[in-house]
Amino acid sequence: MQIHGAMFDIAPESSMLIFHTRAFVRVKWFARCLELTLEFKKVINMKKLNENVPRAGVMNEKVTEKYAWVILLVLGLLWLVVGVVAMYQPEGIFETDAQSVTNIPWSELKASSPLAADFVIFIYGQMGLLKISWSFFILAITLTGYRKGEKWAWYIMWFVPFLLISDAIFSAIYIGDVSQTLQFIPITTITLLGLLLPYRKFFPSKANLKA
Repeated sequence: MQIHGAMFDIAPESSMLIFHTRAFVRVKWFARCLELTLEFKKVINMKKLNENVPRAGVMNEKVTEKYAWVILLVLGLLWLVVGVVAMYQPEGIFETDAQSVTNIPWSELKASSPLAADFVIFIYGQMGLLKISWSFFILAITLTGYRKGEKWAWYIMWFVPFLLISDAIFSAIYIGDVSQTLQFIPITTITLLGLLLPYRKFFPSKANLKA
């Protein structure tokens, strides 16, 4: 063997030792790479397993708790339809209200004062636009935080029955007829069911948390 012009003789035994040492290092390096690969696969499999394991309390989640958000979704869509109708065809919405307040058919009121009738139509059109905005607000919260069981969404959605009850009280006081509140009972009851049925989804019991 020649290095920088100098000659060195390496015994066959030394050459074999160097060869075996290099082979051993390579085998050890491949074994380490194989070990790291297996560990990486193990981590990936554990991650997939954890993703497939349900969250605490989900196994005990009832159907009524899991799908109660659909009730509020339907209510939001209903308000959207009512808002669109009130915006483009308001007379079909407030004709009954006008007669309840004045005891005069809307057709007679419109004939007696067209300008006042146009103003009422304008006001109800604005209310329709407000209902459309309100319905988008409900749908957005229902499809995001409420569906996932986040507490902030549950608290905010209590504004829905509060608005309905306030509207019923205002109608009864302004018109002077308690029977005006009857029309609000079905939709308010359905709304309360949509809020109360999934209560344990937002506030799970200690038993579900330990499950």
